[in-house]
Amino acid sequence: MDAGNIATSLVGAIVKDSVHDEFVWREYQETVMKERGDWKDLYRTCREQE
Repeated sequence: MDAGNIATSLVGAIVKDSVHDEFVWREYQETVMKERGDWKDLYRTCREQE
């Protein structure tokens, strides 16, 4: 399993309401994922999927 598979699964599980959930998901990416060094590939892949 690679970052692309995980990112796709996360987005599918988290973003149900495209307006509210997308905002919360982006906020999580910027405040949590971006700061974790070992999550850089996942963070980058999630940002590319937008």
